[in-house]
Amino acid sequence: MGAQFDEYAKNYDQLVDSALSSTGEGKDYFATRRVEWVSSYLERLGLQPRILLDYGCGNGSNAPLLLQQLRLDSLIGVDVSEQSIAEARRRAPLKATFSTPSSFALNQQADLAYACGVFHHIAPTERTTALNYVYRALKPGGIFTFFEHNPWNPGTRYVMSNCEFDKDAITITPAEAPTLLQSAGFQVLTREFLFFFPKWLGFLRRLEPMLKKVPLGGQYVVVGRRLR
Repeated sequence: MGAQFDEYAKNYDQLVDSALSSTGEGKDYFATRRVEWVSSYLERLGLQPRILLDYGCGNGSNAPLLLQQLRLDSLIGVDVSEQSIAEARRRAPLKATFSTPSSFALNQQADLAYACGVFHHIAPTERTTALNYVYRALKPGGIFTFFEHNPWNPGTRYVMSNCEFDKDAITITPAEAPTLLQSAGFQVLTREFLFFFPKWLGFLRRLEPMLKKVPLGGQYVVVGRRLR
């Protein structure tokens, strides 16, 4: 996967925006909404994370948003694509560091881990190994927010079919994801669905919080907690 994404390190953002054009929104809209969701959920739990692991951080474009919105002390981004890590370091904000997983071993340091649209690029036989890395990085009681594209949503399938690096992805269904996290030792706290309406139906977006358990949102999030 690292070699595949090396060639997209420079133009990743443009490719994602192009694929999302049918929704009427760009990647920044979805990134902001996801991080707002994380912030709200952590508030409900009464948690204030200090150190975040951004697993599959790519070119680091989400780092400023995560740092600011979640009021973090530091962010550690890891990605298997060396070219993406080089790009992330070039644009790195203060409080952020970036590395490949193989050269940066976290050991119960992070309060929070974040991954979005990462695991459908990981071969099914290697997903538990990747989750174990995240699990080991978290402190006992640490939270993992696992966002994935929802293959049960026709719009999501259409967007993925128009994204150059998503065409060969092996999606994870909302039914599979909780079991996947549990297999790595996580306690699953919740599963919710987001992004039901494109921009031209934006007047309906105020209804989305009431639809969070309806399994048709464009993306879903599963929250896991490391118990010990």
